[in-house]
Amino acid sequence: MTLTINIDEKKLQKVRSIVERRGETIEKTLEDYLDNLLHESRGSDEVKSESSKISRMQKIRELQTKAGLKPVEDFDDKEDYREHIIRKNA
Repeated sequence: MTLTINIDEKKLQKVRSIVERRGETIEKTLEDYLDNLLHESRGSDEVKSESSKISRMQKIRELQTKAGLKPVEDFDDKEDYREHIIRKNA
């Protein structure tokens, strides 16, 4: 589906700069925001869990960007931690 919105040009340039530094697109950022908004309004445990995962993924991307790393889109923090524990105790 296509959505057309009107945004102030200066604001759009600033937003574009921010999302490019994160290695994302405006479309992906808006989609993530809208997903969070939908999940917050539904209130089910499954939806809250997914919303929490999205929030964790956003935080991970921010930290990766600050560290100068290219964000990884399919990073699973719980799986990564599980593998860390296995390696640690091997």
